[in-house]
Amino acid sequence: MPVQTRSQLRNAILPEGFTRAYKIVNRVHSLHNDNILPIVAILIIPSDAQTTMDRAIYGGSDCFSKYRSACAYVEDFMDLSENQIPYLREAYSIYLPSVAYKKGQFIYADTFHPNIEKVCGGGIHFFKTFKAAIGYYISWSNSAFSKKRALCPGYLLPFDIEKNIPSGKYDIYNDNGHFLYTVEYKKGMIRSLKSIRNEIEYNTRFDYNYHSDSIHVKTETTKKDGKSERFTTLFQL
Repeated sequence: MPVQTRSQLRNAILPEGFTRAYKIVNRVHSLHNDNILPIVAILIIPSDAQTTMDRAIYGGSDCFSKYRSACAYVEDFMDLSENQIPYLREAYSIYLPSVAYKKGQFIYADTFHPNIEKVCGGGIHFFKTFKAAIGYYISWSNSAFSKKRALCPGYLLPFDIEKNIPSGKYDIYNDNGHFLYTVEYKKGMIRSLKSIRNEIEYNTRFDYNYHSDSIHVKTETTKKDGKSERFTTLFQL
């Protein structure tokens, strides 16, 4: 019986030593980062595959750390709301569009670097949880798009027209699985951001004023001691 939901997929029994993994891929084949329809590839890492899963020694959350593998089996695809995508047989790497992830087939890395300290070395990058894969995409895509647009306080673009992130709250971690911030999306826009910097808690709210060719973003950041900072940032569309 084919898997229909992530719950069924998660509960499906794997052989001992195998690992279910999650990776953001592109539903469409595109040579440009501004044409991305993000979905999640559900992978199975074989027990005898070379991996960097020993990176868990760095003390972060094992569920949110980023790992690499020399190979993986492509089990299925799901959208960012955790629904299976019927009839989809193939998706593509966001970083290397020529690399295709084909459902029901193994994919092998051209090179694999076993050094666990090299986070972005050769190999198939993956996470152990669905939420971690989405969180990494949110963080990465904001960084990529920031090269074209100004950044607002909190180092996030406030609108995610390109990213198609479902409404809800997302915890963002660094590559070693340490918590960075919590971001809330609603109808494609960032509504709030909670972060801790230098042991000080910051809470930011976003308000939007739309114009024909721009968005004025008002942000108010409140420290835990009650002090507030207000900014207005102009984003050209």
